[in-house]
Amino acid sequence: MTLASNIQIFLKQKLKEHNLRKKDFAKASAIPYSSVITLISAGKIYPDLKNILKIANYFNCSIDEVLGRKEIIFSEKTHFIDLSLDDINNNLKNFLNDKLLKHSLKAYQLGKICGFSEDVIVQFLKKDRAQRSLGSGVVTGIANYFKVSIDEMIGRVRASNQEQQPLEKDK
Repeated sequence: MTLASNIQIFLKQKLKEHNLRKKDFAKASAIPYSSVITLISAGKIYPDLKNILKIANYFNCSIDEVLGRKEIIFSEKTHFIDLSLDDINNNLKNFLNDKLLKHSLKAYQLGKICGFSEDVIVQFLKKDRAQRSLGSGVVTGIANYFKVSIDEMIGRVRASNQEQQPLEKDK
């Protein structure tokens, strides 16, 4: 399944569970109504990470849950940290630099391994360039490669706290 279809399934289920109309959800979550419609119709292959974060914040759940990454779950006691887009980008850069060093990889190699342009991660990590966010597809690909939670990668949860670490779901 694609990211878009996983988000579509998640949103349809949550809106029904909470008896929410699309317009009410859009207003309460601060996601433009047109974006909510696009998300529910799975009209965009790689939805914006900022809207995925808003969905997760609204329903107080992990980004991984919104994206259908069921191999990683958090305990119900998990506290999710509110982050700005700058915080997310800085935390993601720190995560990537750390992983690249630990795995003796170059940024272009990681991009190639994950099936993206060799340049996407290189450009994101450049210090002298203000970079917009990585796309949700790239972030998910990196999380899949390193087998980690997206919420941990971006610093939305503190991995050092025992009850906030992701648990491998029993298969």
